[in-house]
Amino acid sequence: MSKLQRVSSYLQQLFIFCVIAIPLLQIISWALFDPHTSQQLTYLSLRPVHDIMYGLDIANPVTSSIKFFGFCASLLLTIPSLIIFYLLSRLFGSFKQNIVFERENAHTIRWIGYMFLGYSILMPLHQAVMTFILTMNNPVGEKLIGVSFGTPNIEIIITALIVIVIAWVMEEAHKLKEQEALTI
Repeated sequence: MSKLQRVSSYLQQLFIFCVIAIPLLQIISWALFDPHTSQQLTYLSLRPVHDIMYGLDIANPVTSSIKFFGFCASLLLTIPSLIIFYLLSRLFGSFKQNIVFERENAHTIRWIGYMFLGYSILMPLHQAVMTFILTMNNPVGEKLIGVSFGTPNIEIIITALIVIVIAWVMEEAHKLKEQEALTI
């Protein structure tokens, strides 16, 4: 087994683990969520929520309905992440089989780029929904909807565009490989 195949095997297993572990961490974190006492657990598994909570005054206790709505809202960012990890596991599964410059891999890489774009677009929506959910039981005048678009969003968009261009290059490499195979 070549080095590429060995590393690809490890990465494929890591990405499959992420597809399984992330939803479980989300469920556990929201079930145990208490913004006043469980900061460490919140920070580790609900990082986007932790960042939104910074400076946010959650006056009332967090009810079961808030936890449920918060979990549902967190799916806005979790689902694209899971799709990215799933696509990465497929991609590295191909690499493990020593299938590199194939059209299917280029399509998988392009979809990873599209998922990154979707993630960056959903980040401000997630923030707006989450700030509303976390403050919906606050008294009148203390309910918030917060939206921001900044450097993290731009970084993800640039990464997505680079990934899409890499997919385009891989597709061109596949075309060259096909043309070379037809040349006598």
